Amino acid sequence: MESATIESRSPQDPSDVVATVPDADDGAVRRAATSDGSCGDLDSMVGLSMRPPHVRPGPDAVGCHQGARVVNRAATAPCANARDTADGVGETAGMPSRPTTQRPLLDRIEAYYDLVPRADSRNEVHGPLTLFVATSPGFRWYARPSLGAASVTAEDVAAVRRRQRVLGQPESFEWVEEITPSLRVAAEQAGLAVTSLPLMVLDPAAARRPPTPAGVKLRLVGPDDDLATIDAVARVGFAVAGTAVGQAGVPALAALAANATAELLAKQRDRLANGRTVTAVAMLGGDPVSVGSHQPRGKVTEIVGVATLPALRRRGLGAAVTGLLVGDALDRGVETVFLSAGSDDVARVYERLGFRTVGTACIAEPPPR
Repeated sequence: MESATIESRSPQDPSDVVATVPDADDGAVRRAATSDGSCGDLDSMVGLSMRPPHVRPGPDAVGCHQGARVVNRAATAPCANARDTADGVGETAGMPSRPTTQRPLLDRIEAYYDLVPRADSRNEVHGPLTLFVATSPGFRWYARPSLGAASVTAEDVAAVRRRQRVLGQPESFEWVEEITPSLRVAAEQAGLAVTSLPLMVLDPAAARRPPTPAGVKLRLVGPDDDLATIDAVARVGFAVAGTAVGQAGVPALAALAANATAELLAKQRDRLANGRTVTAVAMLGGDPVSVGSHQPRGKVTEIVGVATLPALRRRGLGAAVTGLLVGDALDRGVETVFLSAGSDDVARVYERLGFRTVGTACIAEPPPR
């Protein structure tokens, strides 16, 4: 069995890292609008947290979509391995990185990624990697580079994979490529397939609230809502990949909603009640048809799990849900709103809502058999 250290240090609070959003002319920003200028093709696309909730590590349900990135909001000390700068916590010491003008902003996101799993996991340090092991119902966690760690090797990845198998955890790794470029090569050498996704941050000056489609009511979800049915929207939406209109609609929700456990629903209600997760829903004819969430922690939040029922795609529902989440985040005083787009095409849609690409979010998993 692999040796590991159970981590007890206090991670840095991402709010302590000061960063600015690039302007529209920044060379790192990729911009391209579709021919019709609409936002309908945003529907049923993961909006950051790297993957839809039914396949990625993290909670399985709407109250905590992608909650692998959710933590208690509590003041924490800066990481001992991070260098202090005049702006707070600067570059993470010891980690070879790729040159980028976005480093302060990526450091802030990196701190958020490191912090969010800790409220619902125990942490094992395996060399330069930290494995988050779920301690709450409905969670599946990942491994990622420890803050301030040295370069990652294929053997480091293989050791964590062995431990993940022993624990029954997903063999999954997530990281920001510009912060830890060595992990891509190490993961591929260890037999994993690496997926790269555009990592995007909202430029408040360019933010645009899309119109609400006719007949649709947008609102935030409360703890007393029918969370089982709302969660089923995401499950149905992400089960049918892509942005094309499909067959599955409202009738598909009942069977999935019936499978929701009381324990998991209670966990979701708690998260919604204490603000650790904020979920938005689009209602049509009294039924939920599109959902999404954000996970505010201090002045940083991530938009995750935006999905629309396939039968109702290409109506601008996903864009409308995203717009409500962005508005809620800004109203809360959040300064950094970010997400990982499911593809370059989806990133272009988010650009029309005011998001700008600043880096690359990576996921490594065993290849399909």
